[in-house]
Amino acid sequence: MCPIRRIRPFLKPKPYNHAMEAAMYEGAKVMSVRSTITSQFEQVAREQKRKLSRLTDDLSLLDSGLDSLSFALVVMHLENALGYDPFDVEGDVTFPVTFGEFVKLYEDHSKAPS
Repeated sequence: MCPIRRIRPFLKPKPYNHAMEAAMYEGAKVMSVRSTITSQFEQVAREQKRKLSRLTDDLSLLDSGLDSLSFALVVMHLENALGYDPFDVEGDVTFPVTFGEFVKLYEDHSKAPS
């Protein structure tokens, strides 16, 4: 018997669950923002020959090992990667103090209605 014929009965499509896919997409989207930010911090630190501290939510950005030029590069890279700059809005935007606040600013902006 051909191996394909034995496998075919197991390839039946499962019922589609819209709610589950939406929940998985939202979780992946938030995780993707955080992982994108983390990778950009790491990339800029390498490019600028900076020693990056361990990125935890309570890490002060001043203690991260990056300087002001590095932060400008991170924001520029994130705008290219994510398609938006949460600092480019009308009104005042308070620059986050910790890495966790920085991530939250980007995550909140990604959830905001366009």
